[in-house]
Amino acid sequence: MWTAWESCVATRPSTLTTGDGLKTICAQSRDACGNLSTETCDDITLDTTAPSAPTITINAGASCTNSLAVTLSLSATGAAEMRVRNYLGTWGAWEAYANSKPWTLPSGDGTKTVCAQYRDACGNMSAEVCDSITLDTVAPSAATISINGGASCATSTSITLTLSATGASEMHLRNDPGSYGLWEAYATSKPWTLPSGDGTK
Repeated sequence: MWTAWESCVATRPSTLTTGDGLKTICAQSRDACGNLSTETCDDITLDTTAPSAPTITINAGASCTNSLAVTLSLSATGAAEMRVRNYLGTWGAWEAYANSKPWTLPSGDGTKTVCAQYRDACGNMSAEVCDSITLDTVAPSAATISINGGASCATSTSITLTLSATGASEMHLRNDPGSYGLWEAYATSKPWTLPSGDGTK
């Protein structure tokens, strides 16, 4: 519906109809004698909705890492750009939206948190989202192994290992020479079979 005729000006505020989507505004002018110009129109897209379902995960959701270099998995429906920061740090520059990004954690072992924010082509911003991971660069210490409680000899290939390592969560073992078995949960005791044949094992 046309508005009432008004004085011609170079700029004029106008209110778009509600609801996101393509909006078209048309104008027509007339002179003092009532001669009408051709109607002219222009389009603009109204977008008031921020990117939705924003997420970030570090190293595919791993609970810990032994490296400062990690990979971020990023997602937000409707995003055109994103920015990333270490928690309480300064935001990086806005960059093109991508599902994956290499990232460097701050140094020093402990819990590290990385945050992301997304925006669409119209500048609508999502909420900030974060994920955490534990940085642990210190190897288990004071590792020891003893056979049959430290005995100097055995009469059977079936023996018991006593194991210890501060900070360990997994272990793997091998006869020497030989190949390591699979990693398994750390334990302080484990039954083991020596290779056959008398001699030092």
